[in-house]
Amino acid sequence: ADAGTIDASGLAAVDGARLHIAATAVVVAALVVCAQVPAHRWLPATLAAPTPASALLHAGLVNAGGVILVRTAPLVGRSSVAVVVGLVAATASMVVAVGIMRLRSEVKSSLVWSTVAQMGFMLTQALVGLGAAAAAHLIAHGAYKSHLFLASGSTIEHHRVPQRATGTLDRWLALVAGVGVVAVATLSSGYDVTAHDGAAVLIPVFAAATVVSVLVGPRGLTVRDGARSALTVVGLGVLSFVYLGALWRFEKWLRLPDVTPSGALASVLVVAGIVLAAAVSYGRIAGAGRSLIGVQTPRGAYEV
Repeated sequence: ADAGTIDASGLAAVDGARLHIAATAVVVAALVVCAQVPAHRWLPATLAAPTPASALLHAGLVNAGGVILVRTAPLVGRSSVAVVVGLVAATASMVVAVGIMRLRSEVKSSLVWSTVAQMGFMLTQALVGLGAAAAAHLIAHGAYKSHLFLASGSTIEHHRVPQRATGTLDRWLALVAGVGVVAVATLSSGYDVTAHDGAAVLIPVFAAATVVSVLVGPRGLTVRDGARSALTVVGLGVLSFVYLGALWRFEKWLRLPDVTPSGALASVLVVAGIVLAAAVSYGRIAGAGRSLIGVQTPRGAYEV
């Protein structure tokens, strides 16, 4: 009514208290569609649906929240209230979903909570002004998660490699190698971490966390097996370089409006710190939860 149009682009002309009301309403709509806390119960309730329907739901409908925020970025980015509400809900969703996912022995249930966590990360990217990264994430997540759901019936046949105990030296070596690989890949790929008021630092931080988690996986990064460890680090470095370079070029090609919420860098660092701390401690949280509620998850039965 203020802008004199029913087109969503007219929301950019709204100002004052109406700006915060409209932007917060848009963010809440995105949070509900993406099944974020506290509006998350509807997605786990769909577990009884046939697997192809679940694949379509997780590959399509839940991604609509990211589309909403990317399309309305000129409005949401101007409202600090809406950005804070969205970041708090997305962060809480990531922490809660990762903890519950680790306690679930059912394949589809674990995938559902994985979607909640992934949507929280995708919404975080959109809220801090990384619209192109959010768009790339929802496309990749849709393709990958639909594949996981459609293949969930045969997942029980895939035996997991037994987890090898990782020593303290190996863990520190993996941490240094992972952060170093992503740092080199970031600098050489042209990805600008200073863009969007520094919000782009979120992507390399999570890339580094992913690389480290791979390096301390079932076989781990060990000093004893130097050749295999070196090849693993080099391979992950190449993948990081391709990913960050492709993301940077995708952002240039998409030509989305440049929206940088105030205080984005501080918000990103807080969100990244909380989520990374949860990721590091998820094993202890999951173990405590299993002993508390008496859940015994089969080890080596399947891999999600």
